[in-house]
Amino acid sequence: MKLKKNLDKIYLISLSIFLTLIGCDSFLDIAPPKTELASATVFTNNSTANAAITSIYARMSTVNGTPFSNLPWLTGLSADEFTNYATNLNVVAFYSNSLTPVNPNMATYFWTPYYNIIYQVNSIMEGLEKSSGVSDEVKKQIKGEALFVRAFYHFYLTNLFGDIPIITSTDYKANATLSRALQVDVYRQIVTDLTDAKALLNPLYIGADALTESTDRVRPNLATAQSLLARVYLYTNQYEKAEAESTQVITNQLYSLPNNLSTIFLKGSIEAIWQTQPVPNMTTTFADKFVLTGNPSTGLNRSITLSPSLLSLFETDDLRVSQYMGTRTYQGSTIRFVRKHKVTSANSSEENMIMRLSEQYLIRAEARIQLQMIEEGIEDLNTLRRRANVEEYDYQTVSDPLLLVEQERQRELFAEGHRWFDLRRTNRIDLVMATIAPTKGGVWSEHSTLYPIPETERTNNAQLSQNKNY
Repeated sequence: MKLKKNLDKIYLISLSIFLTLIGCDSFLDIAPPKTELASATVFTNNSTANAAITSIYARMSTVNGTPFSNLPWLTGLSADEFTNYATNLNVVAFYSNSLTPVNPNMATYFWTPYYNIIYQVNSIMEGLEKSSGVSDEVKKQIKGEALFVRAFYHFYLTNLFGDIPIITSTDYKANATLSRALQVDVYRQIVTDLTDAKALLNPLYIGADALTESTDRVRPNLATAQSLLARVYLYTNQYEKAEAESTQVITNQLYSLPNNLSTIFLKGSIEAIWQTQPVPNMTTTFADKFVLTGNPSTGLNRSITLSPSLLSLFETDDLRVSQYMGTRTYQGSTIRFVRKHKVTSANSSEENMIMRLSEQYLIRAEARIQLQMIEEGIEDLNTLRRRANVEEYDYQTVSDPLLLVEQERQRELFAEGHRWFDLRRTNRIDLVMATIAPTKGGVWSEHSTLYPIPETERTNNAQLSQNKNY
């Protein structure tokens, strides 16, 4: 398909531009960051402006770009989703809930790449403002995408670290001395960015030119912003708004829940709200991280299996056991591993799933239950349970509907980066982890609910405080 070839070409061009331009170890560098885009060059026309924004999506899938699969992997280790076989001590620290500020993975996998991406989208928006060579229609779409991406990464940073700096410009001198903003203010900025993005983004998925409709779902659209906004409203206990935003997505004709669970994680899936496209020869796929092709590795990839506590939640006939998991015999026992994405290399059939429709049903279920719409909330859970071939809940006999939501989120969304945050936002983390941590070789402490601010960043910026008891 011509559009697909063009999108591949733009991704490769944009990735080349991006990896050439990006080189600073931290967004807090005192010298002018090497991530700064030369707006006069990059934004001379629609194609180069599009390349700048799509390079970010390529980076989310590439080895050199710190792939997004690191987040569900490491937060899943911190929570109760996985059994770990990796021997790297910096990884074991996530599993045993014994992180320290000098653990290099704090900066390498999260802080530095996430803030670098935020810096990039700020630079893109500033470049668009100065450009006369980019059409108004393309400017509108790219700015909407940039605002969404900025909100997306601020969301993950604040859920990993709590209070964080809010970066909305490329003023590196100001950024280098920013202190941490309260989480409530971070969320306020996220909501502002997503609300503004909604007014700009195309309701359809568009291709490499930001104009032509595409069957690929690799560039954020209106529903992508609505979906993240629904999640943010849920996290901030604004249940009426969460219910409204998730309903907008659920009733959108672009999306539905496929009955065949094996199709969910395929390219262009009707359940996909946002996917990232693998870049040939440069990609780390989610399957490459999770799918065992032999015995569990002691390295960084393919080093986890699903935990006994997670597996205990599934009923015998639950189709998610056969469709979302793989099995192997290891040391005389059957082990199960994540097999939602199934192909362990860049390929034409799968794309990395970042956001999908099932989460919106779960958001709406929780919001409705919090609003005392118990029957409607339970029905949203039953929509997913019917697809999974398990018995529906009877809302009249349910004693703790919020616990049912939590468990259904575990079953449906495991290994997608939600569980650690769910435990924190529902104030269940101390109760759960006090039992789980000892089974992982650790001792639970309340301060472990947040990750430590990287010590390297605090050395660069004396204004950055540390999280309690680190």
